[in-house]
Amino acid sequence: MTAPTDPTFAWHFVPSNMKLAHSNEPVELGRTYHVKGKIIPCENGLHGSIRLLNALQYSSSSMLTRCRYDGEIVHQSDKLVASERTILWIGDIEPILHEAACGGRSMTMTDPTTTRCAT
Repeated sequence: MTAPTDPTFAWHFVPSNMKLAHSNEPVELGRTYHVKGKIIPCENGLHGSIRLLNALQYSSSSMLTRCRYDGEIVHQSDKLVASERTILWIGDIEPILHEAACGGRSMTMTDPTTTRCAT
């Protein structure tokens, strides 16, 4: 756990409907979200990951946020959970994820619905 005055910056994927899973509140740039009660990973708190690759394993969409975490913060090996989270950046990284999945090869663009890598 870190002191309440020490912010931490981490990544967090949000659902494609742009609503927080725990409260159904809209995801808004610059907004600070709060939770009450004891901060317990996977039970109560606002989650994130220091490493983007760790955040990816918890993703439910390609909507990625960069956040500042404050208040009570509990760190685990692959994630953190905090009492406060402020969204600093939001972006849809679907094209980047496809590019990474293709090992740097471009996506096939003849059919815009395809998710196959170019050969």
